[in-house]
Amino acid sequence: MKVLILAPRLDCMFKEGPVPDVEGPPNDPIRVHWAKLVQCLKKDHEEKGDTVEILKKPLWQFTPEDICTRNPDLAYIPHKEAHSFPIPEIENIDVLYYHQTVFPWRFYIDKQGWAGGASVKGEDIMEMGMNNAHDRFDQLRKYSLSGGTKFAQPPHKKLFPAIIPNLRDYVLFPCQIPHDETIKYHSRVTVEEALKQTIHHCRRSNKFLIVKGHPVNPGSMEPLKKICSQQGITYIDDMPIHQLFERAKHVVCVNSGTGMEALLHHKNVITFGDCEYNVVTRNIETGLKSGPYAQPKLAKFFDGWCKWTYNTSPGFC
Repeated sequence: MKVLILAPRLDCMFKEGPVPDVEGPPNDPIRVHWAKLVQCLKKDHEEKGDTVEILKKPLWQFTPEDICTRNPDLAYIPHKEAHSFPIPEIENIDVLYYHQTVFPWRFYIDKQGWAGGASVKGEDIMEMGMNNAHDRFDQLRKYSLSGGTKFAQPPHKKLFPAIIPNLRDYVLFPCQIPHDETIKYHSRVTVEEALKQTIHHCRRSNKFLIVKGHPVNPGSMEPLKKICSQQGITYIDDMPIHQLFERAKHVVCVNSGTGMEALLHHKNVITFGDCEYNVVTRNIETGLKSGPYAQPKLAKFFDGWCKWTYNTSPGFC
């Protein structure tokens, strides 16, 4: 079988931008895993006797024609989904789309897309998991409780801000980047709308709300900060997400990978959008009156999720 792997250059932006004449090292430590995935896939296929071609370009320069003109039997396409990067059926090429998960060494690989856009849904993942299989859940939980996370976070604070020194029961809303593709393609609710609904339901339920800014793109947080300012809501951007998890009773997001991290902290997670883990989350209408799912169900989900996603780091979950 002839296999084509599209490998994005990791020394430049994934969105359209300048491209160095000479390829350099990855411009972000978490991108190392993208290169590792390509090598793992190459090795897997070559061990089966397949012929593998790797085409490397800046991500935004890839086109369907790159695949069709090479006419492989199977093509791997990064950071895209079938609706945004379609390959005509007449070409008779099998296509798999790949994307990094919230745990950077693990990747979605799917015929349709990633996360909430994949062909596999939460119920399917639960079916893949085994009852009483806690090893993968325990490893991921240990990673998360120790402060492991995809994006760099602010340093740990010794004390909470003065406004919440003894608060033990609050709702945490970790912001997502409003223009992110997982919002654009996997949710009918915007981040702004989700925040406004969360504020409404917290007030109706007499719950204290804390909003956490996204660490990667502070500029995109301005509309969300404005909503918090107008509504008198506490907005924090100088504390790590795991420290805020510690005292939170509920975590609300649209469909962020942060929701999966919160599940590992055994928090009650509420989601608005499509995500593969919504089989273990609740909706905002009833969620603030609920507690987290039982740990055996969470463990079964994460066991199935680890079986579904691709691990580039053997020896770790």
